[in-house]
Amino acid sequence: GLGALQWLAGHGADALAAWRRVLAIRQGRAEAMPDDRIEQAFVANAMERVAFFLRQEGDVDGAAALLDRAIAIHTATAAAVPEDVQSRIDLAFVLRASAELLQRSDRPAESLSRYREAVAIFDPLLAAGSLDVDGRMTMAAALQNLGVALAATGDEEGGVASASRALEIDRALAAEVPDDARIPFDLAVCLDALGGIERGAGRAEAALGHFRESLEIRRRLAQEGTRDAQLLRGLMVSHFTIGMALEDLDRRAEAHDAYAAAARVAAGMVDEGLNLPKSREDLAICEEARQRTAPDDGQANPSTAGR
Repeated sequence: GLGALQWLAGHGADALAAWRRVLAIRQGRAEAMPDDRIEQAFVANAMERVAFFLRQEGDVDGAAALLDRAIAIHTATAAAVPEDVQSRIDLAFVLRASAELLQRSDRPAESLSRYREAVAIFDPLLAAGSLDVDGRMTMAAALQNLGVALAATGDEEGGVASASRALEIDRALAAEVPDDARIPFDLAVCLDALGGIERGAGRAEAALGHFRESLEIRRRLAQEGTRDAQLLRGLMVSHFTIGMALEDLDRRAEAHDAYAAAARVAAGMVDEGLNLPKSREDLAICEEARQRTAPDDGQANPSTAGR
């Protein structure tokens, strides 16, 4: 609890120190009870927490090493008690976390392998109805990121298929659990990812549909009162990706309007001091795109697409 509070207060180093103390306590108990699977699971879970804070503090190698150790513990537990559903879920969760870290560390082959392992564990659990909302959200995220990773290696069709499966899960969750505020955010991100893969495959029209749906979700969230840096940047991204797809389709005037809308959101974030200095970088990118697609005659565009 203290580590989480320190993290929320912006004290990352203190949070890391707190979770290291928790890990040391858990390891001491596990050494005293080596056959207690629950204590071993507690150690693995503490390792995952420490790995998270290590990554935030920039120690990617340390985080990766701890996640590998957590994977080893969960793998052993799942093998020893194959009927224990929770041990398999725990293993899939940490595999996904490790895959994300490897993906961000530009280690695509290892990342793909971990995502595939996670999905292979999730698949039968989903079919059996053994995954709760968090489990299904995590499976969708793994499929989505697997899709992005596949597309990055040139397997665009595999990427579309994987991200489309993620979208199916997110859509089902949005319908079944309409009051869970996390799900629309995940759905919008998944639409962004699938749109990006489709655009990379040369299917700009399909990508445009996904980007526009993502924008509508974020607009609805904003109208419902959600207003934070994450949502505002998502709105900016939606407008900008719409602009890129329209530019691919040679619809320059509409693209200009979409880039202008993205620039307005980014400028608002800068004015409010949100997500700095990233917001300033975003604004510069949006302004460059807006100017690049400006009408040659300097007249305003009649289109309002993307606004």
